[in-house]
Amino acid sequence: MEKVVDTVKDLKKQSTWVLLILNIITLNVYGAHYIYTQSKKLNEILEEEEKISDLLQGTILLSAYIILIGTVLSFINYSVIYDGIANLASLILTISMIVWSFKVRNRMNKALNLQKGDFHWFHGFWTFLFPPYYFNYKINCLNEQLEGDDATL
Repeated sequence: MEKVVDTVKDLKKQSTWVLLILNIITLNVYGAHYIYTQSKKLNEILEEEEKISDLLQGTILLSAYIILIGTVLSFINYSVIYDGIANLASLILTISMIVWSFKVRNRMNKALNLQKGDFHWFHGFWTFLFPPYYFNYKINCLNEQLEGDDATL
C-alpha cells in the first residue's frame, strides 16, 4: 500500500484549472502528454495485465498532434480535407480519452481499495464527462488528504 501512496503523491502535477487552460491553449497536446506521463507513473504499480496499454497512450498522443497539425494547416490554407482529418482525429481522441479515464478510474479504485460511496471513490459519471480533468481533481484531493495526514503525524 505504501507504494500506491507514493504513486498517488507522484501523480500530483498541477491544479485542474491549469491543466484545462494548458490543454485549451495547446489544442489537446498538453492533455495528451499529461495522460502519457500519468499512465507511465500508474503502470509502475499495476500488474502486467492491468497496465494502461502503450497503444492507447500512443493513439491519444497521435490524435492530439493530428488535431494540432490539421488546425494549423486549415488556418494557413483552408481545406475540407484538413478539417475532415482534424474532426476524425478529434473523435478518436475523445473516445480514447474516455476509455483511458475509465481504465484509470477502475485501477485507482482497486489499488486504493475504494468502495462505492467512499469520499475518494472515482465516480463513473464525472469520469465520463471530464476526462482527464476529473482524474487530476481526484488525485489532488487524495494528495490534500495525504498531506493533512502527514501534518498530524
